Amino acid sequence: MSFAERVKQRRKAMKMSQQQLAERAGVSQSLIAGIERGAYTQTKMMVAIAEALDVDPRWLAIGEGDPTSQANESGAAGVRQRRLAKFLREVLKGDRESLARVLGRTPAEIDAFLDGSAEKNPITAELARVFEADLHVDAGWLDRDPPSVAKRLVEASGQIAVWEHPADLPEDENRVWVDRYDLICSAGHGAVQWEIRQKNALPFTLDFFRAIGSDPKDCRLAMARGDSMEHFLFDRDMIMIDVSKTKPRDGAVYAVCFEDEFLVKQLFRQTGGALTLHSFNDRYPDRLVQPGSGSHFEILGEIVYRSGSGFTQ
Repeated sequence: MSFAERVKQRRKAMKMSQQQLAERAGVSQSLIAGIERGAYTQTKMMVAIAEALDVDPRWLAIGEGDPTSQANESGAAGVRQRRLAKFLREVLKGDRESLARVLGRTPAEIDAFLDGSAEKNPITAELARVFEADLHVDAGWLDRDPPSVAKRLVEASGQIAVWEHPADLPEDENRVWVDRYDLICSAGHGAVQWEIRQKNALPFTLDFFRAIGSDPKDCRLAMARGDSMEHFLFDRDMIMIDVSKTKPRDGAVYAVCFEDEFLVKQLFRQTGGALTLHSFNDRYPDRLVQPGSGSHFEILGEIVYRSGSGFTQ
C-alpha cells in the first residue's frame, strides 16, 4: 500500500472529507488531494497529517508498525506525549538537552517520555501539571489536543469583536486592562525606570490571571526586542511581566536588567549563587552573572504571557 493509499484509506475510515482532513491538519485541501493522487510521496506536514488521522506517523510514511498504535495510546497519556513532542519541536527546535534541563529530568527520562510507549512511560496528570509550570504554559495545556489553527479560525468566525478604543467594547466586569511600559535600565543610578507607554494597552479576564497564578496589579506589558529568544519570542512580541515573581526558578524565563540592558532570558542557578542567562537562539552564548562581581543585575519579574508571531498552541 502506498503513502497515497494509506492517507485515503484512513481518511475514509474516519469518515472525513479531504477538506475536513485539511482543516484538522492545518494544511490546504489541494495538498491532501495531491497526496491522494500520488503527486507527493513525502511531505514536511507528515506529523500534522498523522495526528489529524490519529495514526502513527511512521506507519503513514513508510507503512511500518501498527497504524492504530497512536490511536490506542491517544488517551490522556498519548495526548500529553504528543503535546510535549510538539513543544520540543516548535519551541526548542528539537533540543532534548534543553528540555531535560527545563523539566529537571535526565536526557534518558526525556527519551522515555517521548519515544517510549505512552502506556509504559506515561506522563501522569500530576506530572503534567509540574511540566506545564516548568514550560510556562497554561495548566491543562498538555491535556488538550486542539483542532488545527485553520479549524479554530473557522469556528471563531463571527465571534471576533473589532475595537479601536476601550469604550468600543461591551461592558464586562470580568475584564482587566493592563498597561504597556517602556523600561530603562540605569546601572549608574542602580534603578530601573518603568515609563508608561500606553494606558489600557490590552484587555484580559480575571479567569486568565487566576489560571496563570498572577495578580493583575503585579503585571506589566512590554515589548520584546531582538532575536536572541527565538523561537520562544520574536522581535516586537508582547510580553507580560509579573514583577512579584523575582525569585529565580531553573528554566523559567525572566525579564532582567543586566549592565544597562533590558533582557529576556531563561535563567539557571549555578553553584555559589551564580546565574546563567540562557538564550534560545544558539547564535547567542550564555552569560554568567557572578554574585559580588560588581555588575548591576536585577530580576524584574517572570514572563507569564507572550503574544505575537512566536509559538502558539
